[in-house]
Amino acid sequence: MIHHIKWESESIIKKEDIVKLYGSKPTYQHLVISMEEASELIQSISKLYRFGSSSERITNLIEEMVDVLICFELLKILYNIPDELINLMIITKMKRNAERIDK
Repeated sequence: MIHHIKWESESIIKKEDIVKLYGSKPTYQHLVISMEEASELIQSISKLYRFGSSSERITNLIEEMVDVLICFELLKILYNIPDELINLMIITKMKRNAERIDK
């Protein structure tokens, strides 16, 4: 199924590509994969914290961030979460964080 997707290095993740690869109906497997990818990102961040920065650790961080971004987009598709709602929540949380910092 993957070979039917035209991958373009300049393009961002496209909804059509994610649907072709993973499907559009939520499954237990989608949730487990998302949890595993988030866990791998946490582990990568932990290694940076414990051992410091290196080119290998930064590369691993980027790879794990990308995996989580793919899962993020997949979850938005599976649960029909619009970008507008995500953007609204980002603004709300950023304002709340700014208020906490200002205190």
